[in-house]
Amino acid sequence: MFESYHPLIHVIYFTGILLLLLFCDHPVIPVLWILFSILFLSCYRKKSEIVKMIFGIFLLLCAMICVNPMISHNGATVLFFMNGKAVTLEAAIYGGYIGLLLSSMMLWGGCLNEIMSSDKLIYVSGRAMPHLALVISMSMRFIPLFKRKASEIYAYQKINMRKSRPSYTDKLLLGMKTFSIVMTWSFENALDTADSMKSRGYGIRKRTFYSVYRFTLRDAVFLTVFLAAGILTLLLWKDSGMNVAFYPVFRWPAWNIRSTLIICLSGLAAGIPWIYEVKEKLIWNYYRSGI
Repeated sequence: MFESYHPLIHVIYFTGILLLLLFCDHPVIPVLWILFSILFLSCYRKKSEIVKMIFGIFLLLCAMICVNPMISHNGATVLFFMNGKAVTLEAAIYGGYIGLLLSSMMLWGGCLNEIMSSDKLIYVSGRAMPHLALVISMSMRFIPLFKRKASEIYAYQKINMRKSRPSYTDKLLLGMKTFSIVMTWSFENALDTADSMKSRGYGIRKRTFYSVYRFTLRDAVFLTVFLAAGILTLLLWKDSGMNVAFYPVFRWPAWNIRSTLIICLSGLAAGIPWIYEVKEKLIWNYYRSGI
């Protein structure tokens, strides 16, 4: 499984994915990466959650396609006029492209959340930046703790209201009161944690780790393949003419062997974890069938 790889591999991989997504501004690339991110998340989440994600992506794309022409009126192809301002086809297409980028970044953020734990982040940044590692550890622990505490306080305060059907005003006041109580609790908890860490001598000596990760040959092979695919994609992208022109007229670049190779390499870079997941499951099913 990809989650068993060295934490440094995870950091390099997701950082590289973000850089490639920002530098290679071609609509096919985010579409391809959305596909691979959904396939990758399908190895960890239920089918119902995947369906909700796909539906959310569809809503986001529709929203961006509708909203961007209302904000930006650039473009030569006028569809219609609204309040005296032109709604153009180019603005709608660019809104769809922005929606693809946002969807891809959100999905890869979900992949990162499935793979990277607080222990792995602390392992990567703990020696060089111990104070930052402490902040990251506290934040990742505090978010679910904050949500759980807020739900407990909200439920308790709702019982004290003694109303079977509270009005919207009652719900608003209840939410504000719950937020105030949770914020007060969080500040006290943060101070207690800071005092506890200080009394235990955090930061005085070299940091130790609960988990020890070893960089193996498998990690080296993965890193080599990913870096090779990513660097070749960037080198081929330079002066390739694959940049899509959205304004003033939408122009799709000519398709050739070089552009095909760029798309294939970028897909390989994004799809390596899913390929490894499928390979591990096939091997597991093969040995399981022989039992």
